[in-house]
Order: sequence, then C-alpha cells, then structure tokens
Amino acid sequence: MLPTYQVNTSKRPENPPALTLPHPTISLGIHHYVMHDPGNALLVDFENHLHHLKISALTIRYSITELLRFLQWFIQTIGEEVCIEQITPLVIQRYDQHLSKIDGLGTSNRKLHRRVLSIITNWAGSKQTQNLPTTHIKNCAVNPQNQRWLDQEQQTHLIHVIEKDVQLAKKRYPKRWITRQRDASLVIFMLQTGLRLTETVCLQNCDIQLSIHQGNVSIRHGRIRQYRVVPLNDKACRAMQEWFAVHPPSNFLWTVASAKLDKALSERTVQRILNRYAKTAKIDNLTPIVCRHTFARNLVNSGVRLEKIAALLGLSSLDATRIYTEPKRTLC
Repeated sequence: MLPTYQVNTSKRPENPPALTLPHPTISLGIHHYVMHDPGNALLVDFENHLHHLKISALTIRYSITELLRFLQWFIQTIGEEVCIEQITPLVIQRYDQHLSKIDGLGTSNRKLHRRVLSIITNWAGSKQTQNLPTTHIKNCAVNPQNQRWLDQEQQTHLIHVIEKDVQLAKKRYPKRWITRQRDASLVIFMLQTGLRLTETVCLQNCDIQLSIHQGNVSIRHGRIRQYRVVPLNDKACRAMQEWFAVHPPSNFLWTVASAKLDKALSERTVQRILNRYAKTAKIDNLTPIVCRHTFARNLVNSGVRLEKIAALLGLSSLDATRIYTEPKRTLC
C-alpha cells in the first residue's frame, strides 16, 4: 500500500518527522492517496497538468515526488495549510535554496531538479491566473504585434545587413560613418539585452562595465523603478567595443554623433534607425518591442528559466513572460 500524505498542522513539533516518500522511479498514481488534506487536491490537479505536457514518464514521477517534498517543507516551515496562491516563485526559490544545503545532487540530477521546479512554478502561476476574479473585467484585445519576435534566420540576415551597412559607410562617408557605427551597435545591443526603449536612451557610459569577452549593463531607470544588471554576451560586447572606439565626447551612451552636441538620442530617432534597417532587411515592423521579445525568445530556446528571464527583462510578474513559451509566432 502506498503511503498516505497527511500532515497535522494543529500542533507543530520542533523537529517534525521526515515524510517517507516513494522513490521517483516507482510508478505512482496520485488518486491512490487518501484525500483528507488540502494538499492532495493540489496533487490531483498537478497530475492532470503533467499529463498535458510532452514530458517523459520519469519526469512526471519525479515531479510528483518533488511536489510532495515541497508540500511537506511548506507546512513544516510556514506552518500553514497549502493553497495555490501561496506557491509563488519566491517561495519556490526559497525551497530550492533549502534543498541546495541538504542535498548532494549531481549535475544531471540538478538540471532535472531545476526543470521540475520550473514546471511547478508555471503550473501554480497558471492556476493563479485562472482563479483571478474577472466578473467585472472586460476582455482586453491582444495586439499580435506585441507578441512577435525574429527567428534565427531573420536575426542572421539582419546582422548581415547591419555589418554590410557599416562597411559601405566607411567607404562612402569617411567623416560621417561614425553615425552608422553607432546605429549598428545600438540595434545589436537592443537585440542582445532586451532593454526597453526608455531604458536604452537613458543609459550613460558609466552604466557599462566591459571587458574583452564579457560585461554587463546597469539599468537605473527601469519601469518598475528597480535597479538590475543585465550581462552582455560576446555579440553585445563586440558591438560596444566598436562603438566606444569612435564614441564622441559625451556622458550619454547613445548620443548624437557630433562633437558640438552632448545629448542622448531621442526615442523617435531610435525608431527611425530600426525602420531603416527593417526596410533594407525586408522585415516588417521592426520595433524596440520586437527586439526585446527576440531577446526573451532566444533565452527560452536556450533553456533559461522564466524566473531568470523575468529578472533580466525587469518584469515583476511571470505572467507577461509566459508569452515567449507559446508556439512560434515570428514576423512575416
């Protein structure tokens, strides 16, 4: 007979006994558990959620076991009954930190463990969204243009167009090609960092920390007024090095390429730069939002967790991040 998941929260002992859980390699069915505590209702819903995902049976069994461990840890640590609203990314992160201190997981097991925690977080977030009161809220029309990104082929072609434009400008405009170098570095920077347009134009030189193969950018004027640091990959570092090599005297990072003026580029100027490259590359509607979504989609394709993506984008909720996990929706 399989063990019953029951925890008495009326009197919490100082050293609660550990719950004996079945090994993840044993086939489990949650419906076998006795339904006497609120946690089991969550287990049934979680099992149904897992069966809709295209994951292996081993991952499903491991996910069930891990949720049981989490429920036990939550009740023993928080001392309250578990409800779906309490399973937040911050709580999951706290649980992950707790396990890292007591478990000696190998590299492969650590990857599976991280993936399972991501599955639990996404499941809880989706249930919280469904439970929101929407009786008096009208359905908001979603603009499909705000949920689009460039695929890898479009990104490669755009970078080729940008590099070719700089090379031609050096030959045709010996004195004015610096502007084209600024434009090229700017667009590559936006694609590789995912910054908002307002955050990009407000950057100053002191916000960039750069070395040969790595660096980071500090965002001090984010939408939610929260300071964050975004790392720079090789492409972004190379673009910044090429721009700093010809950067005119100015405190602003993206400045007017003139020694007589010391002011930042306007948002309208940045959009004109994007429009010019979009026309040459034959890409419809290349906007700062598209660059931002492209950056996020690349992270999803690389296996980065939604919590990390939300932190890099400066988002306070995972709901806005989940659009990047939807089926492919690229620009035509």
